[in-house]
Amino acid sequence: MTAIELKNELHQMIDGLHDEDVLECVHKVVRTFQMKNSDRAYIDPIDELNEAQQTRLQESIQQAKNGQVISDEAFKQRHAKWLTK
Repeated sequence: MTAIELKNELHQMIDGLHDEDVLECVHKVVRTFQMKNSDRAYIDPIDELNEAQQTRLQESIQQAKNGQVISDEAFKQRHAKWLTK
């Protein structure tokens, strides 16, 4: 896939996003990448999360350590309606 094709696909994907939290995450990833590749100091995106997001991330990490996870296939089956939109 060419860079132009990738950009077009990313634009379409972003246009289809409506979840503000997801959009904020995408924004932070792109902004962080831009900053990392510029002369400015690198900022870890985790440091940019608000308190609730950091708490949820830590809870998720602990759940994974405790084995409280599901397979990708099980996730896809549970959330098939979201994956087909």
